[in-house]
Amino acid sequence: MADNILPFALEFPIRIGSARISFFVYENLYLTGESCASVPHDHIDYELFYTASGEGVQTVEGDSIPYHAGELLLIYPGEYHYQSRETLAQSTSRYSFRFSLHPPKGEDTEEKKGYEAMRRLLSSFRTLKDEGGVLLSHFERIHREIGEKRAGYYGYVVAECLILFTEIIRLTEKASAALFPSEELRHNSYFRNQIERFLRRGYREKVTLADLAAALNVSARQASRLVKQAFGMSFVEKLTRVRLEQAKFLLKTTALPLEEIAAECGFQSYSYFASCFRAAAGATPTAFRKKNTQSTPRGYS
Repeated sequence: MADNILPFALEFPIRIGSARISFFVYENLYLTGESCASVPHDHIDYELFYTASGEGVQTVEGDSIPYHAGELLLIYPGEYHYQSRETLAQSTSRYSFRFSLHPPKGEDTEEKKGYEAMRRLLSSFRTLKDEGGVLLSHFERIHREIGEKRAGYYGYVVAECLILFTEIIRLTEKASAALFPSEELRHNSYFRNQIERFLRRGYREKVTLADLAAALNVSARQASRLVKQAFGMSFVEKLTRVRLEQAKFLLKTTALPLEEIAAECGFQSYSYFASCFRAAAGATPTAFRKKNTQSTPRGYS
């Protein structure tokens, strides 16, 4: 792998949990020896150094911070810092990139929590030790892909940076629930399928959120969150939608009286059924049946 790469700059967004981040990978991604030296400067974003070999001393806001191979050093926005040649070992090689956090848009509560959680996490450390050398392999692959520029290298670099940053967060051991809100549950289709199955089997009965919680073996509060995460609506809204889907099917395919359809689909009264149906379908049950019945509907048993 060549030490020097032609000038380049890649800037791209990634998402870590509920926090949005912009990565800036530039021509100083990999430097060796005296090339690591710099004059005093600052950035409006964060800068992260990873020492692959050797050692040195970085001056940050007048303080001397030593670093060694396998260590991360984080520079915060606005901090003056530099690396003098006198404090560098000849064998030093170092990777670096910059990144910034995006403030949340509008009133997105989850994104606000993720933004604040990420800020707190980044302020909790200055240096980190990469004990197992996990990060080095990712830096090497990013450097190689940018140097070779094979087909798809941009997407490869974005994916590697996402993994790299996730691994960095894991090193802090402070990844909070606010940053990764029920991530495994949100991206796991198991609960979505279980909720669908429960509702499609039980929509005729007076099922409640507590019944769903018992079926999933979670608390009622957790069950409510799972429904919201999986379908973007409350338990009652989802249950009503399932019942209305069945009502539409019966209106199209059977000659059952409207009151019987309402009862068959779990509605406690015809008036409530009619109100929910009109709000969802934009038509009364009678009008919907007339419009969607091509021939005389068959009976239902």
